[in-house]
Amino acid sequence: MQGEKKIMNIKGNQLLGVTLMIILLLVMTSTVGAVDKESAGAEKSEQSKQQFSDVDSSNNNALYINYLANRKIISGYPDGSYHPKEALTRAQAAVILAKAAGLDSTEAQETRFSDVKTDHWAAASIAAAAQAGYLKGYPDGS
Repeated sequence: MQGEKKIMNIKGNQLLGVTLMIILLLVMTSTVGAVDKESAGAEKSEQSKQQFSDVDSSNNNALYINYLANRKIISGYPDGSYHPKEALTRAQAAVILAKAAGLDSTEAQETRFSDVKTDHWAAASIAAAAQAGYLKGYPDGS
């Protein structure tokens, strides 16, 4: 049982990493055509602007983290930190996915997942991502 959980966690982290990379590529490529040569320098400095107290330029992912933060796809924690060494939860991934895909998650909709209550902080994003077909859940309905 413990070995299965570890394998599922590794596969989940790998899938999450691939998903986030795809989202980043989609977001980056959708803005490429809109940038002219004069504003390219200003946009580059805006993308690399430090957004979080615990993500500095020595972090290998700082450029990507700041890019997504500047586009309001990620927001970090209320204390101004990002916690870059922590794993991303399924709920956090659903919120990022919904924002990057431009899904309307303004109203908390009832999800079809048994382990997501209507008052869960990410319920609306989870519901929107599921309705769009991005999330399927487990066979047991969770």
